[in-house]
Amino acid sequence: MNINIFSYWKFVLIALFIPFMFSCGISNHSSSLPEFHMDVNTSELNFGDYISTDVSYYDSSGLLIQKDITASIKYRGNASSRYNKKSFSIKFPGKEKFGDSDKANHWTLISEYIDKTFMRHKLSYDLFRSFSEGNYSAHVYYVEVYLNGKYH
Repeated sequence: MNINIFSYWKFVLIALFIPFMFSCGISNHSSSLPEFHMDVNTSELNFGDYISTDVSYYDSSGLLIQKDITASIKYRGNASSRYNKKSFSIKFPGKEKFGDSDKANHWTLISEYIDKTFMRHKLSYDLFRSFSEGNYSAHVYYVEVYLNGKYH
């Protein structure tokens, strides 16, 4: 029996990709990721000035960890400002810790709108940090974002 090795690997890749594709659940937002819930007046939200918001944080099991933390929020990005899904900059009055992260008072929630793999930022920051202990870069964590009760 003569099996073409390229045909075999093409089949293996397709067999692995199809279950992965359906397990991603693009329209199903009940994942095991932590969640940020923010109540904000979206008509006032802009790219220039921060506006007031309340932030609640749920861990990956859906347990409410922090409720109604006062913060300031604005849209983030220049070229990405034309995308349908916006990124956010959030400032807290004091340092906050979410999940396994370090404490910080400034947080960036990037929507990854054009990166359909949702891996580019995390992979590049983690890879850079792994090259040397002296390399510093942002720590990236996956979260789901809800604005005024709606998935963003």
